[in-house]
Amino acid sequence: MSYSKTLAFTAFGIGAFLQGCSEDDEKTSEVTDCATLTAYDTLFSAESTAAADAECLACVSNDDGVDDDKADTDAAADWAAAWAKIAATGSEDADRLIAGAALEACGAVRIATACSGVSVDIPSKDPVALQDEFLAQSASNVMCIVSVQIGQPDAATCASIKEGITKSGGSATFDCDADYSCVPLEDYQGEVDAANAAIAACSTCLDSKSGTGKTWTDLSPATPADFTVMVSALEHCNAQQNDARCADVTLDAADLTQANMEAKAEADLSTDAEDAECLLCANINLASSPTCAQSMVAFQDCGADVAAVKCDACADFDSAANVNCGKCLNALSHQAISPRNDNVAAFVESMLPFTTCQATIADDAAFCSTALELADVVTTTNTDLLFQKLDTDTAAELPCRNCVYYHLANLVRTVATDAYTCVEFQGAVEACSESGVAHTFPTDCVA
Repeated sequence: MSYSKTLAFTAFGIGAFLQGCSEDDEKTSEVTDCATLTAYDTLFSAESTAAADAECLACVSNDDGVDDDKADTDAAADWAAAWAKIAATGSEDADRLIAGAALEACGAVRIATACSGVSVDIPSKDPVALQDEFLAQSASNVMCIVSVQIGQPDAATCASIKEGITKSGGSATFDCDADYSCVPLEDYQGEVDAANAAIAACSTCLDSKSGTGKTWTDLSPATPADFTVMVSALEHCNAQQNDARCADVTLDAADLTQANMEAKAEADLSTDAEDAECLLCANINLASSPTCAQSMVAFQDCGADVAAVKCDACADFDSAANVNCGKCLNALSHQAISPRNDNVAAFVESMLPFTTCQATIADDAAFCSTALELADVVTTTNTDLLFQKLDTDTAAELPCRNCVYYHLANLVRTVATDAYTCVEFQGAVEACSESGVAHTFPTDCVA
């Protein structure tokens, strides 16, 4: 029996290779004794779920080297010994290959769940790098490693490794058709690596994506159109985010959008070149309309301090100073104003920070859980007394008050500065209330 396919077995700290049968003999055979295995170590199969599959055991135990080195002939003991040698400390390299070779010679195929939970996600299509990462991620999962090895060609390729992992139930997100020439890129504009050395292949790739008649050095990140082209080129050439590009940026509690984060980065950094490096980094592989969470991760991966950022900070409408919403509002110098007949415009403006802090009122909002007793409030002249009573009754329920006021501030009205009506007030309270809460409203407040 000869073997030629190789998969580095460095997961066990050795230099051996797990090898399969070569093209010239067993690989071309029609042996299928082990074709329905559900576990390699026990040799359980679809037909035999409580004991080793008899046909498979008979086949593998007859393979060269499957032996426990004892005088008796015990097929199960011989197989157990061969399997144990794969990861045993002190095993000879050749001994580690025996079980896998026997399985493939007997027609074993990949097990669809062998690599469940194993993920290989590195920016490379180099077979050696992929094997190293696969073995690191699969750790001591021998079943997974053997499953991926089965069916490999004489020399493993990016495509064969990807297929082996995915058909064994793992995740392999690397792209075998991608251009990874800019993976080691450290300085995006300078086209150099961490050692400040030029990367010729990366420069060629970036130039090819810089636009008709242009090279990478012709582009200016300060020009919006050029910036877009540069980000696209970096993505195509698989430049990676670098955790030093935004290291001097500290995002604030109110920086909850990509635009705000970029503005804060420009404020924190000293030079245009630093600005460009950070913003290019933070835009690599970013969604076209990123959420707060996506933007935060992008800046974090580029080295920014994002500890203060709490996406959807005011989703709970709690404006207390020591909680996320309050911190975001404080960062915007928010000053609370209660609506009155003569200050509607100022009131609406005062509520704008809640929008910046990503407040939202869902259909099932339940911020007002205590019944408001407002039946005796006189509203025939104006609604000022109604708002005064609300402020008093919600002194300990800021989320309820803030929700009601936010709802009012965002109403689309014929005359935006008109005093709020009792009907509008009632609608806001009901929009912010838990189902079943029995509020009472003034008798002249007719919805």
